[in-house]
Amino acid sequence: MRITLFFLACFFAVSCMASNNEDLRDKALALYESGDQSGAFDVLSSTPLAEAADIQFQISLMYQHGDGVEQDDTQALAWLIKSIAQGHCQAIAYMGNVYRFGLLGFEKDTALADYWDQFGRKLVDSNRCTHH
Repeated sequence: MRITLFFLACFFAVSCMASNNEDLRDKALALYESGDQSGAFDVLSSTPLAEAADIQFQISLMYQHGDGVEQDDTQALAWLIKSIAQGHCQAIAYMGNVYRFGLLGFEKDTALADYWDQFGRKLVDSNRCTHH
């Protein structure tokens, strides 16, 4: 009986967390679309959503472009690396662009850009990409 109650409690806790995360995503999107990029940034970066690879990638772009937060290439790179570490293919492809176009303070480097492109393709081909 205790084990059953424990598993039920865990199931409901996970369901509530998933529901709460979706609510937070919806809130951030609504804030962003209403022109409150700063509010959207606050929701994304200071909630459990910040653990998700796709949100980490979005936060990286917000830092890079100063979208709702002060522009900061160092923070943009830090959040990009977090997303890459989770296998987020869009972030991996973006790292190729960082080197290809000399973004985030990096020098252009075609060889490194090609490396990141190939790495991303291998993940896609092996179905090892994450999106969340």
